[in-house]
Amino acid sequence: MSNHWLYCQPLPAAPAEYTLEGPEAHHARVKHLEPGEAVHLFDGRGHVAAARVVTLGKLTVSLRIETVATVAPRTPRLIVAVSRPKGERLDWMLEKLTELGVAAIWPLECERSVAGARQDRMDRWQRRIIEAAKQAHVAWLPTIQPVKNLPQLLERAAEFTDLLVADTAGPARPILAARLAAGARPLILIGPEGGFSDAERERMRRSGFHAVSLGTTVLRTETAAVVAAACLLTAADLADWSPATDGSAP
Repeated sequence: MSNHWLYCQPLPAAPAEYTLEGPEAHHARVKHLEPGEAVHLFDGRGHVAAARVVTLGKLTVSLRIETVATVAPRTPRLIVAVSRPKGERLDWMLEKLTELGVAAIWPLECERSVAGARQDRMDRWQRRIIEAAKQAHVAWLPTIQPVKNLPQLLERAAEFTDLLVADTAGPARPILAARLAAGARPLILIGPEGGFSDAERERMRRSGFHAVSLGTTVLRTETAAVVAAACLLTAADLADWSPATDGSAP
């Protein structure tokens, strides 16, 4: 498989000649791609095309799409609603959650969220997610939504099969004990570094959320989000695994 992935929206559904423009054409030139070199195009919705470079211009790249395949999304389709860290910590979190294959990353406004965090930069979030997907060869981009406060998010609780919150206050089961079915649509909430308020905890409890623990240490928001996603998705993978699936000895 080609190591060069380029984002293409929309992506042709069948072999065809295609002209790439804008940031992705610039990316191809920066990578010093040459005519005849293999690349992969993806649309972020599971479609991946094998293609070859035909010509490179100053503003465009001409490609020949040879095959188009559909890649299934990672399951379960995990949604991470997280109080936003700032600066490089936010960029790191978006990158790692994309690499893990989460279905959605939703910015969450809590009572103790960092003051002054930008609410108008969803375009920047999208660009970070695309860059991470290209690097990790992730065929499905996480979806993002405008910032929601906790009451707004709780109104949507009925849309999800599993309601989890990473919380260090009070009793909580280990996150690896949260078994998710492959067809599940779980939601996990990650609060700000100051934690959730007592009033927020009570609202979440009434809405059916279950607290899970990420260990005995206090994690930064971005670390907690990545650890939680990795644990939940890996636990789901293990639930479907048996030695017979890969030839390993018991």
